[in-house]
Amino acid sequence: LKVTVQGTEISGIYNGPVAGGVLTGDGTFTADQLSYSGSFETGALKDGTLANFPLKVTVQGTEISGIYNGPVASGALTGDGSFSSESLTYTGSFDGGTATGNGTFSSISATITFQDRSYTGTYAGQASSFLPNGEGSFDASADSEGYYLSFSGSFSQGALGTGTLKTNYCTLSFKSSSSEEWVPRLGTYEGPLTDGALTGTDCFFSTTNGYNIPYDLKGTLLNGSVNGTAVYTYHMPDGDLVDERTCNSGLRQYTTVSNFICSMMITKEYGQNRIPLDTFNFIKAHEQAFRCGSGNSEVEALVSDVPYMQSYSDPAANAGKVIKVEGAVCQGFSLWDNYPGGYALYWMTLTMPDDQTHVVWLGIFGTLEEMTALQAQYTKGQTVNFIAVPLQPEETDQKGNLYQEFLGVKLY
Repeated sequence: LKVTVQGTEISGIYNGPVAGGVLTGDGTFTADQLSYSGSFETGALKDGTLANFPLKVTVQGTEISGIYNGPVASGALTGDGSFSSESLTYTGSFDGGTATGNGTFSSISATITFQDRSYTGTYAGQASSFLPNGEGSFDASADSEGYYLSFSGSFSQGALGTGTLKTNYCTLSFKSSSSEEWVPRLGTYEGPLTDGALTGTDCFFSTTNGYNIPYDLKGTLLNGSVNGTAVYTYHMPDGDLVDERTCNSGLRQYTTVSNFICSMMITKEYGQNRIPLDTFNFIKAHEQAFRCGSGNSEVEALVSDVPYMQSYSDPAANAGKVIKVEGAVCQGFSLWDNYPGGYALYWMTLTMPDDQTHVVWLGIFGTLEEMTALQAQYTKGQTVNFIAVPLQPEETDQKGNLYQEFLGVKLY
């Protein structure tokens, strides 16, 4: 027997009733791999289920040959069915033999936009009118400029929703003080996306700062800005500098002395002399000892017998060695106070009685209240004894004077 299915005449075997010489009623039809079970009307398929029917469907402008399995309604391939070919599978709705695109695709081309950049790649998952909509995954390999993007999670009419994102074209904005402009940094991001925004925990971002120092951060983001505690890892020539910092909606908070020392190190021109990494790690390991007025007996235990002049000639060799120095105040405090967090780093300039060719910049760390009280205690010309750690080799200031920076531990 021959029946017509979706405009194609097919020869096969019919089992079912005949009325007036016409196939009418519930029956079955088989031909090779194809089978149909359902009702017939005037010799044609009416309402039933069709299996293994060769069909051509158009997906995003491309005609694809494959196999249809699904319902027949009023003689047409209409309803929720499935289509499979060598290039894709589709499970979803059909209308008169046409895939509506409302269903689930194993693979379909899609274009996704993130942070004003478009990526064309492969999508697998739920769709609406061939647009990613619902749960799925998208992957775009590196384009001609080397940028890629992959995402797994929810989509909304072709836009990224909530899930996990990985891309090497992502911009986060940073701020070191409330008076500064936001500084955008382009880098690689791996982590959560929430309702299309860079929001979530365990976010990883890798970039380079304005002094060409590469660094990574891991922490919590809120709408594209670091919010909460973040771990910054700066990849310095002599090793990794790791600084834990609290941020409030992208505004970095400076609450420890190592936060300040880190900022000094990463704002030096790349390749210049810096505070040795070992010195930073030593300071970080003894945060409380470097607090103004700590009164910690740990301070006394740290003191070494390294001479002052030896300390500034090679601070790297004396990293982590605290020394005692006597000097006279030649300039009052200078407050490094434009950084939020309730703490400050003050600088007092001292002359050394045994070394008239040098001056010392003595940095002292504490709360704003502690620094204000300390400032009132010292006047120009006053002799002070301090315990401190050398920060970097001697340098020449704009007036030609040699100077060296120390971080003060305790004043007497």
